[in-house]
Amino acid sequence: MKSTDSRIAMFAGLLLTAAGGAVAADKPDTSEWKCSRCPFSVGAYGATDAEAGQVTDDSSKFGEYNDLDDDDPYLNADFDMLYWTKSGYLADIYATDLGLATRTIDAEVGRPGRYSVRLGWDEKVRNLYTSADSVYTGLGSRRANLPDDWVRAGTTAGFTALDSNLRRINPKVERDAFNVGFGFVQNPRLTYDVDWRHEEKDGTYRTWGSFLGNAAELGGPVDYDTDIVRGTVKYTAERWQAEAGVYGSFFSNKDLSHTWENAFNGQDLGRLANDPDNK
Repeated sequence: MKSTDSRIAMFAGLLLTAAGGAVAADKPDTSEWKCSRCPFSVGAYGATDAEAGQVTDDSSKFGEYNDLDDDDPYLNADFDMLYWTKSGYLADIYATDLGLATRTIDAEVGRPGRYSVRLGWDEKVRNLYTSADSVYTGLGSRRANLPDDWVRAGTTAGFTALDSNLRRINPKVERDAFNVGFGFVQNPRLTYDVDWRHEEKDGTYRTWGSFLGNAAELGGPVDYDTDIVRGTVKYTAERWQAEAGVYGSFFSNKDLSHTWENAFNGQDLGRLANDPDNK
């Protein structure tokens, strides 16, 4: 009898344990739950900073890509602003180096996980020299000309009008770019993304023009337009992914060649080809 009672008690204990497990598996009521340590950010948030400074010396190498090539004082500022709504929509704008010729501005609006629209603007500069002198006029254009009183010779020692016609030049290349993008999530498995970027580049690049053993350092024209288009579609299954896309680049050069007058004895003019249009 004791053995039988023991088995009955054990069986009853198993039933109670199973019943308790069934109750624990029920979905809990979370309507009153609150997360005091991780609230969802709603409203506007941001930060900004400003600075003033001065470079100690002129240096084209130090300022080659940051626009700080001379010792003048400068002002600069950055800011970042973020805005969330209760329904989950987002707006974000971010800007850096607003006081320099290397500024960048990016913005995004949309609803994360559903869609987004992206906008951007950035500028870049390349300073080739802190200071340089040349006798040519029209550097950076389609034709570089010598002074009217120029005296040609076989070597630089014979350039009697050289010193009187030297003038200061500051060749540089500036680039402005604008981009726009759009992303869309049709469902958890299918997403789309499209980007377009337009870039304009203007200024003077460093080059040389030669006639046999004689050469002159020149500045060729930079007047470029570039458009880049990219689009993708992505599908995600349980155990595999697939993505298809298209990419296009379209380059246009408004100055396909440039001409310069020969400072030495010999032919009067020289001509060089520049980068061709391509896509």
